Amino acid sequence: MRKIAYEVRSGIIQRYLQGVPRDAMAKDLSISSSTASVAWGEFLAIARAYGVESEVIELRELARILKKVHVTPAESKEGAIFKGLLKSLGVEDEEELKIFVAGLKGPVRNCITIPRE
Repeated sequence: MRKIAYEVRSGIIQRYLQGVPRDAMAKDLSISSSTASVAWGEFLAIARAYGVESEVIELRELARILKKVHVTPAESKEGAIFKGLLKSLGVEDEEELKIFVAGLKGPVRNCITIPRE
């Protein structure tokens, strides 16, 4: 088994969690793709031992999707808060959102405020 320097291992894990593809990460870190795979596999084994492997995989997938649609995690958080607000108003899907927005007229539209955290 090869020894992977802490800084390299940390860079691999960080990039994987950011949704960076393995080959791009390997190029960025000047390592082989197989070294990236080994380090990620070892990290997943640790996550599995702690019972959080599926959460780690889901976080990577979320990061990959956000990167693909050019949305930051902060923007995603705002979207989730907004969706929760709409849900509390009975708006469950895109069609209901269109109906809800169409129902907002003039002064009513100006009265809506979104609470900030």
